[in-house]
Amino acid sequence: MTQNKEPLDAIAFGKIQKLMGTRLAGMVGIFIDHAGKALAAMELAVEKGDGAALALHAHTQKSAAGQLGAYALQDVFAAIEKLAEEGNIAEAASEVPHAKAEFARVTSALAIFAPRP
Repeated sequence: MTQNKEPLDAIAFGKIQKLMGTRLAGMVGIFIDHAGKALAAMELAVEKGDGAALALHAHTQKSAAGQLGAYALQDVFAAIEKLAEEGNIAEAASEVPHAKAEFARVTSALAIFAPRP
């Protein structure tokens, strides 16, 4: 589904680079920290069978990923959110490893384009 997309859309990321300038590294750091914590919280929500928490974390990270042009990651978070909202926690849970893998791709790409100090 999202495997054919680059981890970062060059045009979208270029726009945010231009807009944020030197503040981009800080934004990237916040994104990486928050997304990592959210992925852990999603795993916990799955263990507890808490679809509402799973959907909330996925929704928040969906938006953040989109702001950076990480559209493949945004798609995975959107799928998790939708499935969790529909009560399909098992199916949503099966997407969490995909989100973690895509997050790793995005993190690697961000290290190249916006290295953190």
